[in-house]
Amino acid sequence: MWQDFYAQHQGQGFELLAVAIDFQGAGRARPYVEAAGATFANAVDTENQLGLLMGFTAIPNLILVDEVGIIRYARFGRFDIRKEEDWRMVERFLIEPGAGELERSAAIADAFQTAEALEQFHRGMAHYREGRVAEALAAWRQVAVLEPRNWVVRKQVWAIEHPERFYEGAVDYDWQKEQVDQNR
Repeated sequence: MWQDFYAQHQGQGFELLAVAIDFQGAGRARPYVEAAGATFANAVDTENQLGLLMGFTAIPNLILVDEVGIIRYARFGRFDIRKEEDWRMVERFLIEPGAGELERSAAIADAFQTAEALEQFHRGMAHYREGRVAEALAAWRQVAVLEPRNWVVRKQVWAIEHPERFYEGAVDYDWQKEQVDQNR
């Protein structure tokens, strides 16, 4: 749907950047970008740097930035361009980036609530970069114990442990919902 939005509004003075968070790299995200026929810019954040910077613990997210670089709106989690109200809200931003309704911005919290969870996250990243996947998963599972609402890290663990649920055809959102329900 983002491709539809982009095609409809291209040339109206805006740019779209989609950022996938996938610790396994761009190769995992590329088939989805290609299947969507995306003609807008796409990037892959392999170390959750955007999550650390912006403080979100769930996806998908929307961050609207005006032409001078001011964040005018952010919604962390539960944004869906397929919903008419979300589509229309982004259209309103294109018309008037400083509109009062859009200036409300989601509170930017720390992505990690405890220093121990952040330390475990970084330990996991270091292990993963070194090819020590089991140790990385153990560290990231500890993050989930310390901060059970950090769905970004949980989803990365699930994707590594169950690639068939994420990378072989359509993403299995029903399975993910079951995991979320079991971990609440």
